[in-house]
Amino acid sequence: MQIATSLLPIFLIIALGGILARCGFLSPEMRGHLNKAAYWIGMPALLFRAVATARITGDRPLLIAGALLAGTGTAMIVAYLGAALLRLPRSSIGTFVQASFRGNLAFLAFPLSIFVFSQPGAPASAAEMTPIVALAIAPVMIVYAVAAVVVLIVGHPDLARGGKRALIRQVLVNPHILAIGAGLLATSFSLRLPEPLLISLKLLGGLAIPAALLGIGASIATARLGPNLTPAVVSAGIKIIVTPLTVFALTRFMPMSSVDAGVAVVLAAAPTAAVSFVMATQLQGDPELASSAILLSTLGSIVSLGLALNTIV
Repeated sequence: MQIATSLLPIFLIIALGGILARCGFLSPEMRGHLNKAAYWIGMPALLFRAVATARITGDRPLLIAGALLAGTGTAMIVAYLGAALLRLPRSSIGTFVQASFRGNLAFLAFPLSIFVFSQPGAPASAAEMTPIVALAIAPVMIVYAVAAVVVLIVGHPDLARGGKRALIRQVLVNPHILAIGAGLLATSFSLRLPEPLLISLKLLGGLAIPAALLGIGASIATARLGPNLTPAVVSAGIKIIVTPLTVFALTRFMPMSSVDAGVAVVLAAAPTAAVSFVMATQLQGDPELASSAILLSTLGSIVSLGLALNTIV
């Protein structure tokens, strides 16, 4: 596949978001509304429609999720070892570990996967792969949410109650997880959704990807690196180098097609999720470290995602 054809349009929109933010067109308030529209409306519509209209047989989503979760577990172990070697303060360890394993699946890896399979000459169609990828990321997002709260409150017993509230918000009120769950119910009962509703969902889902990418670009353009870059560099390296390499190695021994294995590697190569900063702030972690890791991993993902796309054959 032509990597530039798949990757360049994504990062051009991200770059446009950065330019619009720097010139003042995308103000902080406007960015907030744009991100909310993508998070609460566009992406749930896209995910629900993809899953509700899917007719998937076999264990393809589970295998992709399994490979990604194995890579996530490896990243967590390496991150804790890295934190010990760097002698990070207790308040920074949870943030460091979270930034090392929690990838930006919904707003970057998922859109990129969809876009790849919509290109001429792709080894599979977007209609076939979209629900498979959506179902694969659902359990991973739940694990991300639970693990993030756990690593952030370890060593902070006084935050246990706040951690439980954060966990509920992350899982039970997550619109993406709820949309996938609703879609699973619809497809399990073979519900035929009215055509006008499907068209409306398609139109709403169409705003998700460009809005999310513009928001990512705006966030990068206005982000600031913290004073201590070493932990952020190491964390970003674990996320966009160690994790995808681990998943790539694992998929060689799993009963997966080359297409599904490539998707797993692309998902693993995603940069640190922006919500890592929010969680670090809410649970008294290290927001500066989280912000720096997000910025560095997103910039580095231009390379990691480019290499990962090369595995989809």
